[in-house]
Amino acid sequence: MADETTPLLSRRRRAPPFYAYPAIVAGLLLLFLLAAVASGYNLTGDEDTWVSNLGAYAPFVSLRVSGLPTGCRIDQVTVLHRHTGRYPTPGASERLRATLAKLANATVPAHASGAAFLRAADFEMHGWEFGELTDPGRRAAWDSGKDLRRRYDLPPFTRSAGGSRVLESARLFLQGLQGADYDPKAWPAIDLVIPEGDDANNTLCVHNCAAQRTGSAGVGERADVLHLLAPASARLSKLLSIDLEPEDIPNIAGMCGFDTARTGGWSAWCHLLHPDEWEAVGYVAEVERWYAFGGGSPYSRTMGAGWVNELIARLTDSPVSDNTCTNRTLDANPKTFPLGKRLFIDFTHDNEMVAIQAALGIKRHLPTSTDKVPERQWVLSSLVPFGARWSFERVVCGKERYLRMLVK
Repeated sequence: MADETTPLLSRRRRAPPFYAYPAIVAGLLLLFLLAAVASGYNLTGDEDTWVSNLGAYAPFVSLRVSGLPTGCRIDQVTVLHRHTGRYPTPGASERLRATLAKLANATVPAHASGAAFLRAADFEMHGWEFGELTDPGRRAAWDSGKDLRRRYDLPPFTRSAGGSRVLESARLFLQGLQGADYDPKAWPAIDLVIPEGDDANNTLCVHNCAAQRTGSAGVGERADVLHLLAPASARLSKLLSIDLEPEDIPNIAGMCGFDTARTGGWSAWCHLLHPDEWEAVGYVAEVERWYAFGGGSPYSRTMGAGWVNELIARLTDSPVSDNTCTNRTLDANPKTFPLGKRLFIDFTHDNEMVAIQAALGIKRHLPTSTDKVPERQWVLSSLVPFGARWSFERVVCGKERYLRMLVK
């Protein structure tokens, strides 16, 4: 049996050639402000455990942002924004249905108060619009725009990947940014919508890396740690008189996240797992994502480098220099890729943000263990929850320029 420091090396792949991007110019100072406070969710007791371990399906928690030093000002901001809360994708819904079919046959004992909701649960997910935003997710996008309207006084330029949930998030965000009343059917125009697809050069939705798309990155590494969920499946199988497997536990956790996104309040599904079981759920999800799209993938830095090079171009007011996944036609046109003193907002997906984090070289690693959950440093829910928002502020202090990065 491996000890807690044993790395998952057996399935690591040889990295392809990496097209290096220039380092962010000298004189830019990278700061990380990660002090989060609750926003719309009461993070007490179990709720903090849920947020920490729901991974990419966690609700957004806002930042309390420190002020700037005297004499400093922000003259440019780039915001990388994930779409807000959504229903499960069609593919994920099929995995959920397999577990829900088992739970529909559960016998809930009188003493199992945390499972009592199963007696009247909706196991068919009636009315769920798979892959689309939830109503609270729509409102969250508008709230995000309203928040940045208060924070920044710069002319905006908005880009969005073309997926429906990303584009809808961008439009409702812009509605709030413009100071308009919330109206989910009145959508302002986005400056640039970039189509999604396997043959598209789109830094906000990178699907043109065939090796990553057709490979199995993260699958084997996840299998190495899936047994950590066996105690949870055994406990619930005994409690509910059904036959659950470790593979069912992430689906139960997923129902917590998606049902919370659907209602805007904590779901009864969250109570089915104990805190130590939640920790294992969070770790298993992070192992899979780390090796599929994060620092453990041989493709992640190249997949994220295109957007990083666009960020560098904005920060330095210079043309984009890139040989990866940028759209050179769009980036060479000042109408579709302007520079200068602006508020740039780019709407994207969580996987792209994970790859971009790897390309940025931020020193957050995933301590790997196959026999128990290690102390976690790379926490997915702190990076890419629903509505994740990374702000890159260009700060001017006298004759010097600095970069402040706000992650949440």
